[in-house]
Amino acid sequence: MARIDKSAYLYLGLTLACFVAILCIFIVDGYLGVYDTLYIIYEEHEQTIEFEGQQYITEGGTYFAGEIVGGSSLLCRYRIDNRTFSLCEGQLTVSLWKAGNKLADLVNREIKIGRFGSTVVEWTISPGKFGSMDAAVEEDTNYTVKINFDGKERRIILGHRVRGIMVPKPTPGM
Repeated sequence: MARIDKSAYLYLGLTLACFVAILCIFIVDGYLGVYDTLYIIYEEHEQTIEFEGQQYITEGGTYFAGEIVGGSSLLCRYRIDNRTFSLCEGQLTVSLWKAGNKLADLVNREIKIGRFGSTVVEWTISPGKFGSMDAAVEEDTNYTVKINFDGKERRIILGHRVRGIMVPKPTPGM
């Protein structure tokens, strides 16, 4: 029977410890941090934008949130998850922009989130905040919602139409 010396157990133990440490690093690195999510509710549709994901991102770090038709309000919920061992605090500002000009400040408040806590901030963008549009000149236009918190700026593009798309009535006999 072969005899295993004690140094082999030492190397086996060190190998297992390194393997467990690498697994812990991947788990901690993938979970810890401050994550933010925007929920946009328009009529009966809710869209979720997770800013750490890549599903709606365009060039320059801007996210596209879809298109809305004039005359309807837009409800937004912004959720911030603090998955760290320290307090997360900062000034949250949300504003509506068109062609580089600020149209309205939507939110401006101090946020404090405890360890492994979360908070939700809601606001509504009413049709009056989009300003006036000349229907003959601007059938549709884009607006930007800028969200600033904790040194990060999130930009969300909203398409806005004056009128909805009208589906023509079917022609009889076709």
